[in-house]
Amino acid sequence: FGYQGQFAEKDEETGYNSFELRLYDARIGRWLTTDPYGQFWSPYLGMANNPVSAIDPTGGIVPNFENLETGAIEYFDPGVDPGAGYKFVEWVQKDFDFVNNAIRNGGWDSFIGFVNDKYLGSDFFFEMAHTYNFEREGWLGNLIDRSPIVADGFFISEWTHSEIANGTAQANALEHHIGSFLMTGKWGPGGAGAITTANEIRGLIINDRISGNMKEAIRGLPARDGGATAFEWSDLKNNMIGGWYYTKWHFSTYVFNKNAWFNGTPCNPKVYH
Repeated sequence: FGYQGQFAEKDEETGYNSFELRLYDARIGRWLTTDPYGQFWSPYLGMANNPVSAIDPTGGIVPNFENLETGAIEYFDPGVDPGAGYKFVEWVQKDFDFVNNAIRNGGWDSFIGFVNDKYLGSDFFFEMAHTYNFEREGWLGNLIDRSPIVADGFFISEWTHSEIANGTAQANALEHHIGSFLMTGKWGPGGAGAITTANEIRGLIINDRISGNMKEAIRGLPARDGGATAFEWSDLKNNMIGGWYYTKWHFSTYVFNKNAWFNGTPCNPKVYH
């Protein structure tokens, strides 16, 4: 197994090291599939091209340590305590630009990869969305400030619309799939459905009414200037699809346990490969 054996099992069929996310060939120091996060210049580069010092526990992210005195990022052998002068860094966790670029380039698969990553998960996206300081005034601003579910829906919507949507139908669908997936996971299908639908109606009543495109939006026509209206019937459909995607993801994440079904004991999470 070389230097990374504590994080992998040997695949008996291929002889390669099987990590959580992909296979690794220790003989050449390269992954056999591309990096789901694009951390390095080569998507096949193993352990930062330094398998002696760097580690990659899942096949996704190489963790590292920040030197608190110099700010430099340094690697240490697994199990080595670098001491009080260092801070463990899950570098992708706070690198919002990196995550947004990865999702824009890799689409749904990249998003799910981040959701499945033990250093990130769905909570990361809510944390990132709430860093967007959009202006909110009047009754809507008061509602956002008073209601956590409304705030989550608003900021997730603003984040996906700002960072994921690019004017294409494909990106627009992805934007709504992601938003509804996250809201369903945190607030359940009922809460998510109510908030995502209310958000679309908000676009109709506020944005399309102000721009004079309310009739066009209701009839499913382009805006008067030829662009898209704020409200689109396809957005409602894509919100429903996003909620369904969460349901499929959730039930494929857990192994059904009849004992848990009857007595409330936790189900057993699957290991992703």
